[in-house]
Amino acid sequence: MRINDTQKLTGGNKMKKVVIVGFGNIGKGVLKAIVDFPDMEVVGIITRSRKRVIEEDQHEGLSVYEIRDLEWQKLDADVAILCGGSKDDLPVQGPYFQQFFNTVCSFDTHGHIDNWFNEKGQPQLGYFQMMNAMACTYGHVATVCQGWDPGIFSVMRAVFKSCLGNCDSFGFYGLGESGGLSMGHSDALRNVVGVKDARQYTHAIHETIDKLRKGEITSATKDQMHWRECIVVLEEGADEESVRETIVNMPEYFKGIKTTVRFISQEELDEKHQGMFHDGLVLGAAPFGAMEYRNSWDSNPLATAYILLAYARATIRLSSNGGEGAFTPLDIAPRFLLEDEGPNLNLV
Repeated sequence: MRINDTQKLTGGNKMKKVVIVGFGNIGKGVLKAIVDFPDMEVVGIITRSRKRVIEEDQHEGLSVYEIRDLEWQKLDADVAILCGGSKDDLPVQGPYFQQFFNTVCSFDTHGHIDNWFNEKGQPQLGYFQMMNAMACTYGHVATVCQGWDPGIFSVMRAVFKSCLGNCDSFGFYGLGESGGLSMGHSDALRNVVGVKDARQYTHAIHETIDKLRKGEITSATKDQMHWRECIVVLEEGADEESVRETIVNMPEYFKGIKTTVRFISQEELDEKHQGMFHDGLVLGAAPFGAMEYRNSWDSNPLATAYILLAYARATIRLSSNGGEGAFTPLDIAPRFLLEDEGPNLNLV
């Protein structure tokens, strides 16, 4: 059952219990950010390597479980925040954990959200459909694709498109000279055979932004909007050209977009590429006017963590009011995100 956005929300006053699944950059960000969500608390961490989390002393007294250790099923949690990567982790972990918890995630492979076809022309079930089926089967809520794109950018694109007479709206990323660090694309690089470590920076093509603002063009293709810079550390003995070819031909990530690949040492990557800055712009333009939204993050994973926590709050409210199934950013009323549930929010 999908609930009416206008009905009175219930069950929102008690402390909301969160379990973190995956303790990489986003998982650590959730643990750091939750101090700004006084109605929420972390009750456990589920990870591939309990030993690593304990040794890094980042669990702050929380119970830490390995995914293969089914003791975590005893956790009393209102929602699981899935912090794995979109390429290989979430398509497996999402449906699995949906059996046990309400979930929220930042799945961001746009072409795989809905049903899709692989390179052999074989139909594949989209992430939304997988999560919706599991959530409905087990009576849970899954809020999927909740980050800044898809996520906040998706909401802005919908608002601009509707309020500007059904015009197209566009998302641009990496506006500065150094571009912006993409976590999902960096994770995809690190999963390439022969890659030891990697970072991927997205660069917006400002000429296209200027033309859209001026009304000189009304549409733009992916390769007209961005180019991608890959910084790669090779495993010992790996072949540069083989790795390069695999990267530039990776569907949904680099294929069809100008992509540069530069190989460096681990020492240089550690010294020069530890920052996680990212920013972006949503632009909608019509003959009579334009609308824009921009964000800027010192830390991409920390920003994503804050967004996930807001939507985790919404997930719990949806579940408490009888909702079940999968929800995208466009399905969730903004008031569901707020700590204050009263009708007079003093926001307008």
